[in-house]
Amino acid sequence: MRRAAVADVERLLGLLEASAPDASETLVVRGYLEFDRGQLDEAAATYRALSEREDVVLEGPAHAVGLAGLLLVDLARGQLDAAQATDARLASEADLPVVRRARSRYALARGRVADVLPALEAEALDPHATPQFLVLFGDALFATGAVDRAAEAYREALALDGAMPEAHLGVASVLVRAERYAEANTELIRCRRTLDGRPRGPAAEARYFTLFGRALLGLGELEEARYALRRAVALPGTPAEAHFFLGESLAGQNSPDARSAYERYLSLDPEGAFAERAQRAIR
Repeated sequence: MRRAAVADVERLLGLLEASAPDASETLVVRGYLEFDRGQLDEAAATYRALSEREDVVLEGPAHAVGLAGLLLVDLARGQLDAAQATDARLASEADLPVVRRARSRYALARGRVADVLPALEAEALDPHATPQFLVLFGDALFATGAVDRAAEAYREALALDGAMPEAHLGVASVLVRAERYAEANTELIRCRRTLDGRPRGPAAEARYFTLFGRALLGLGELEEARYALRRAVALPGTPAEAHFFLGESLAGQNSPDARSAYERYLSLDPEGAFAERAQRAIR
């Protein structure tokens, strides 16, 4: 959704709350805005109430829309066990677009990109794709190594919503992967401003600090990199790679802590992209 359109949604919510404050459609709009504002506890309560209803809203059965919202909240909190349980409850509603997108986000969090990319490829042909979908599609492409196409999806999302934190994180991921660390650092400064204005929960913060640490490490700013990466690994939902790069930042200075970080990475992602380097580091 374009940032300018958020004001329209806020006006719509005002009208709905004035005329039908307890209606399911009101809960849908309220939950969307609460999530966009980073009010995860409030969004969870709204979506939970929606998940207990049996009527139908524009997106489909109210209970399925509510569960899809709860799944996104679980993921934003970095609570993958809770997300797994919520995802299982949605299995019978898998054909609904709102459910498919939420479950795709969960599958990506579990590293199952092959499960979701074909359906996302088909949906990406829609000329009216939302920024949220474009970022989801970009993340799936990035996970397969289709970095140029991922970058294009992130740029399209930012063209629609220039203050979308997830899109800035996507662009920063592309720049870090290309080892364009100075540009990544600049992009992450922009991202910090958007996250401050539109908080996204601990999982997004963990990803931000991981990318920031990697960029600083690439720029040779070791002390600052260690600080950022320690912030990342302390948060729920942190990427496994944060532990690897924390090990890299500590290597040669604090060997026991570096070894612990490498071992933690290997325990989380034993076949990950940095597994061979981590194994060599602890030999």
